[in-house]
Amino acid sequence: MDDVIQVQDQFYILATASKATERVAVLQHDDTFAVFDLYGDVGAFGASEQGLYHEGTRYLSKFRLRLNGRRPLLLSARVKEDNELFGADLTNPDMPFDGDQLLMRDLVHLFRSRFLWHGTWHECIRLWNYHSAHVSLALTFDIEADFADIFEVRGTHRERHGRHLDPSIGGRVMRLGYRGLDNEDRWAAIEWSDVPREMNADGVTFDVDLQPHSPMSLSFAIRCERQHRPVPAR
Repeated sequence: MDDVIQVQDQFYILATASKATERVAVLQHDDTFAVFDLYGDVGAFGASEQGLYHEGTRYLSKFRLRLNGRRPLLLSARVKEDNELFGADLTNPDMPFDGDQLLMRDLVHLFRSRFLWHGTWHECIRLWNYHSAHVSLALTFDIEADFADIFEVRGTHRERHGRHLDPSIGGRVMRLGYRGLDNEDRWAAIEWSDVPREMNADGVTFDVDLQPHSPMSLSFAIRCERQHRPVPAR
């Protein structure tokens, strides 16, 4: 990304980057909480305490959104005082599209709305094209699930770990799993409203064709599942 550089295993935010990258928002419901930046992204700049946590385990350690490979620009973001609902308004930076064309900034509006409920992250993304011509975009989500316990995230060293399970991927659903030292399987199950063009264990990509002055929506749910405590789809 343009506002991040990597030196060996360390990530640095350029001085010209928005201060919003350093601020976080928090949502919480019962034993589930999520920590992310004001763009709505989790772990966009390397190792951090951001993530989706359920019953003391981090089910999601990275969830980063990109438009044509670029990070959107932040317009505004807010969380309700009771930490129940998050919303962010974003827009496109200057970027190429459809090969040799240039999409000027502020022509595509992207709105993210999010809440947690019964062990599940629910989100809806709405895109609106203010351009006079149609715009074709690739909407990509970079995803990682480390299943670290909350004490390890905060710096406690662990001598032993469980093991990651083979991901289950197909149709509109991807499931990233982990078998802990308690011999119980945990899964981050992500179900999308649409079938992506490409989906693997590292993320998904959707092709989006936005007509002039028209909206398009994509929704998804991320369920924090345990072997003996399934989370029903809602």
